[in-house]
Amino acid sequence: MDSAHNRLHRKEPVMFNSRMILPQLLAGAFGAVLTMALEQLISPLPTAAQPLPRVIQAQRFELVDSIGAMRGVLRMAPEGTGPEVGPVSGGPR
Repeated sequence: MDSAHNRLHRKEPVMFNSRMILPQLLAGAFGAVLTMALEQLISPLPTAAQPLPRVIQAQRFELVDSIGAMRGVLRMAPEGTGPEVGPVSGGPR
């Protein structure tokens, strides 16, 4: 019993076993393939894209920056003279 205990708790470096590489690589590859297959089953199917409209109609377009702050406005002039581009706070530029 004492020799078995010594063999289990010895401080010698463990020798590299080249026969264990193939099973470990196969287990890793199997896990990766299984993960990809489950991801394909669980993820929703892509939906067909809606066709783009030929005409976009609006009375006003707001120009925003990357954080969503409004930076400008494209709108029809109140007098009906045509489109104007203006800052957020005031009249046309």
